[in-house]
Amino acid sequence: MLTAKDGKALIKLAKDAVKSYLDKKPYQTPEEIKKKYGENKGVFVCIKKGKQLRGCIGYIEAEHPLWWSVVNAAKGAAFEDPRFPPTTEGELPEINFEISVLTEPKLLECKPDERPKKIKIGKHGLIAEKEQYRGLLLPQVFPEFGADAESALDMTCEKAGLPSRAWESPETKIYTFECQIFKE
Repeated sequence: MLTAKDGKALIKLAKDAVKSYLDKKPYQTPEEIKKKYGENKGVFVCIKKGKQLRGCIGYIEAEHPLWWSVVNAAKGAAFEDPRFPPTTEGELPEINFEISVLTEPKLLECKPDERPKKIKIGKHGLIAEKEQYRGLLLPQVFPEFGADAESALDMTCEKAGLPSRAWESPETKIYTFECQIFKE
């Protein structure tokens, strides 16, 4: 379990990586950060301008050390999220970072009509997966939209590029996960 102090260090890491990229300098992660945050973890970095999303990129699977994932997701959220233009240096004072460290996703093993009963809004993030389609929504998204469990499933399927009610099909896999969330 990460502490609030860890969260501050990870947010600083994300901000430093983005600033370094804007300054056109290669970012060198400090060795003590590499040692402390070397465990492989899934992570998403979201950038907000006020309350508006400005970019959000991450890694679902725990395939890379946490420090590496934070640095690369931060750069991705700032400069590569296809929904937004790249972040500019002038925006840097106006943006805030939010880091979500994911638990390992767990397959919901139940009949499709039982899926809504297994989801806790505000606690669970969701992944919908069918064939080549895959989409994820973080747990903090659903309360922002006033979503109940069924609408959360609908939203996640749509994010995956599937019909909203695709979760009602046994061919669609639904995973839940939890996050430790750190905000500025």
